[in-house]
Amino acid sequence: MAVDTDSHASAQLGKAIVSFALEGHFPDEQSEIHKINEETKGDVSSWVNNAKTLQEDILRSKRLADDIVRQSEAPQVSGKAIQDAEEHAHFLEKEVVYTQQLHEVLRGLQHVNELLGEVEQAMNERRIIDSLRWLESMFSLCL
Repeated sequence: MAVDTDSHASAQLGKAIVSFALEGHFPDEQSEIHKINEETKGDVSSWVNNAKTLQEDILRSKRLADDIVRQSEAPQVSGKAIQDAEEHAHFLEKEVVYTQQLHEVLRGLQHVNELLGEVEQAMNERRIIDSLRWLESMFSLCL
């Protein structure tokens, strides 16, 4: 659903920019921006929660990796246990990389939503130039 919302929001943003470029005004700019902001509000909240969970997962994975390293350095550990520990450590390293990448994506989405809020505020305050700048920076982030 978040991907559909993001594509829909990107499509709406693109239409608003094209409309402004061709006609010199945003089509129903306040209502569209407010609608996009309202549609993504729940997603942003879940992104923040997911980012916190990912951060906790990263820390937990690092602790597990440290434990595995300590266990693998013990002199009485069998070859099979060492191999299992190395495989587990490799898996955890890949998991940490994945969660860090996902964390960055979520932060990017949160940033886009914040920009959308700034655009909406600027539109409410009739600051069209600022709105255009924020829309342009959002559009460049979506590409």
